[in-house]
Amino acid sequence: MSSGRDGGGASAGEADAALPKELEIGETLLNSEVHLLLEHRRRQSENGGGSGGGSDSVAAGCDDDPEVSEVLLKTLAYTGRFSRFHSREAIHSVRTLLQQHRLMKTELATLANLCPEAADEARALVPGLEGRFDDQQLQHILDQLQANRSFQY
Repeated sequence: MSSGRDGGGASAGEADAALPKELEIGETLLNSEVHLLLEHRRRQSENGGGSGGGSDSVAAGCDDDPEVSEVLLKTLAYTGRFSRFHSREAIHSVRTLLQQHRLMKTELATLANLCPEAADEARALVPGLEGRFDDQQLQHILDQLQANRSFQY
């Protein structure tokens, strides 16, 4: 069974990485990106709600429902705690860096959200990396990821 990844046959890690079609089609966001979006939505709500429509119209009823507001605030707190990158520039840089290495969307998000420091740790978290990068290549990617994280402060 193929998970949509380029190259060879299915490996043991690939079977674990198989995703439902809905997740393969949708966009995968980093915790940091979700945090920025929710923070923007919270500020809009504080400033008198969202004007306009579009994609924000789904969340427009958020102020009327205290349960939704509570969930939004809890999710904002969660993503704030686990965000590894805090500026749009850092997030863009990380996403660009990881996309250059032809990672699947879920692999990209997992590496960016968890920021493993060692190649063996990255392979344990993302089994699909096995056999695609040698230790030196993967460590170089992880070092660049850490550098983006360090330079944002």
